[in-house]
Amino acid sequence: MRCFSVDIWLGFLKMVSLGIGERIRMLYADSTEPVVSDELLNSLEDLQLEIVRVTSTFTKCGTPGYTVQDIETLILDGCAVVLLTAKNIENKWETVVEIGNTLSDLISFLNINIAKINGLLAPARETHYRDRASGDRAATIDVQQLRDCCKEIIGFMTKTAYGLSIVKIKILEKRHELFQQPGLFKSIPPDVFKRGIHTSEYEQEEIVPMIILSHCMGAYGIREWCIRYVVAKQTPPLAAFQKEIIARRDGQISKLDPSPFFRTAGAVAPEIKDFIALFPQGILEYVYELYTV
Repeated sequence: MRCFSVDIWLGFLKMVSLGIGERIRMLYADSTEPVVSDELLNSLEDLQLEIVRVTSTFTKCGTPGYTVQDIETLILDGCAVVLLTAKNIENKWETVVEIGNTLSDLISFLNINIAKINGLLAPARETHYRDRASGDRAATIDVQQLRDCCKEIIGFMTKTAYGLSIVKIKILEKRHELFQQPGLFKSIPPDVFKRGIHTSEYEQEEIVPMIILSHCMGAYGIREWCIRYVVAKQTPPLAAFQKEIIARRDGQISKLDPSPFFRTAGAVAPEIKDFIALFPQGILEYVYELYTV
């Protein structure tokens, strides 16, 4: 980490605060691979929080003093909120295989139980309409049945919340697998980066190390932006990368000029070639490919 000066860190953190990586992931998700979208993970987390909130309120079903109407409202309103959220996620992200049947099972379960509860309430509603003077619905409804439904829903929702955690892990694993590919964002056209690149000014001593730093930090969207900047500005020139990649392909790395930075264990300031020497092979070849396209 001694390679990275304060200015390099500040430049990297500025990119993080501007959400550059998030925007690049969003572009790629919209055009190619939905699973890398941050919105998907956020939506699943929102559903989990909604489930926790609803199941927490459902525990009141067994509280003495709660009327049939109170329990009915509690259950139906809670189920409706979770059902709507789950449907919205399924409709938008139905192509993401990592979600599996978790959402469809939840939606099916809630639809069945909402219909079941409405079935329990139907006789009381009919009685109420026949005799508006007597609105005692509790006389024709088994409160215990409603409470049993409530417990069943709590159990299934809790199980679903755990299932959503597994789904998120699968999505994160898939994202990690995709992000390991150096040219993952290659399909994003250069025009997308043009405005940001032309309104930014970085010295090659800053931007090249930021490629390494963002790679080490797992900030793959920022890594892509830095690579596109280097290629667009042609700084450093192609020859700097060409020399390194040819040496690696020929197995002649040892014949390159020895670097004072590495020779002195960082006692002197690193040069651009020192950072390029640290590029993983896949990143080096990807940069070289973009230069020569």
